[in-house]
Amino acid sequence: MLPVFYGVNMKPIKLKKNQIEIPFVDEEGETVLTLHFDKTDKNIDRFFKAKDEVFGLDKEIGDTAEYSDSIEIVKKSYDAILGEGTFEKVYKINPSMPICLSYLLDIADGILENLMQDMRTEKINKYIKGTPESVFNPISDK
Repeated sequence: MLPVFYGVNMKPIKLKKNQIEIPFVDEEGETVLTLHFDKTDKNIDRFFKAKDEVFGLDKEIGDTAEYSDSIEIVKKSYDAILGEGTFEKVYKINPSMPICLSYLLDIADGILENLMQDMRTEKINKYIKGTPESVFNPISDK
């Protein structure tokens, strides 16, 4: 039987930020654009489905005969990960498809790193690898 602690309040649980901010800064360090990735299950699923396409874009674009097709491929990837209209915002601040592609690869790396960091926290690993005896002590049949 687990011990009961009367009169002991649990420490408040601090809400975690559910959004990744993706700032674009100029040479002076001024933010000119900030994109956001909401870490909802739906968006995470959509990200992982689009991720493989994004990391294969440089080869796909190299195989594309028309430059306008390349722009459309990059646009589709931006919008799949960050929502409709995102590519236009980025392209407006730097109207170069190769640079926008470079940004997209950096964004995908950053999102992936952030999501993996969330999953690697010590508390989560403690329970994934096995519950510590100090938390639950199974009742013995002896």
